[in-house]
Amino acid sequence: MLDGSGVSPTREDCEIRMRSQPASTAAFLLLLLIFFVATSPLYCQRPFIRTTLCEALAHPERFDGKRVELYAKYSGTFEGTWLTDRGCDAVGELILPFDHDLAIRYGVDDLVTKLSKRYGIDDVVRGRAWEEFDFSRRRLYTAMTRPSADCCDYLTADFAGVLIVKRNFRVKNGVRNGWGHLRGSRFLLVLRSVSNVSPHPCAGRPSGGPPIPARVFSVQGAGVCLAAVIRPPRLESRHAAARLCARCQPQALALSRSRARKRLRHEGNQFSIH
Repeated sequence: MLDGSGVSPTREDCEIRMRSQPASTAAFLLLLLIFFVATSPLYCQRPFIRTTLCEALAHPERFDGKRVELYAKYSGTFEGTWLTDRGCDAVGELILPFDHDLAIRYGVDDLVTKLSKRYGIDDVVRGRAWEEFDFSRRRLYTAMTRPSADCCDYLTADFAGVLIVKRNFRVKNGVRNGWGHLRGSRFLLVLRSVSNVSPHPCAGRPSGGPPIPARVFSVQGAGVCLAAVIRPPRLESRHAAARLCARCQPQALALSRSRARKRLRHEGNQFSIH
């Protein structure tokens, strides 16, 4: 048989071509295998980087957009819920991978979708730990009502997910540029799984005894209470004030909020708090 030059290939040429074909085929198959492994969901389920919130925020170039696992406190008030770390002023929020409304509200839906697709996250891992966390977070005391018999002040757990850090987070003249309530969240964690859930029962929750007696506070006192809850630096300091505010009747709480923002022009008025 003639080749492209019109000359019949020699026996040696044929042997060289036959020997080179297995090598090129093997190289092609190796590249194909690497491609499928890199895009496989199993590849995306590699171990998460174990770290802390404080370390992650101190080195955003290492952890922003990465899969991390960290121990944190989950708590909240009527303004929202947060993840915190006592070791630093780390305040952020959880985003469930299917909660697109929250992601859209924060302007990160495209980023969350991209990261979730990259790491194969379309839902949380729904095991016993998730059920315990979901049960506890739905009964988290947020100062909107009296503590229920099965409520919790906060819970701690190991959270695994994709971290999104606000790189240029700053506070200028008391104004923040983060996410969430008063734009105070420095990071978001797109949750993949949760483990080692430890709920902390509400202090002073009902136990079948007589109802909590009514207390009388001045509008100024209620305003100070409300301001303590609204002020976001440390969640730990807000729970005591939040418990007091929760005893306010809805109308009284709305009135105190309005008057607090107007610097409490009628400080002498009083009302009953239950």
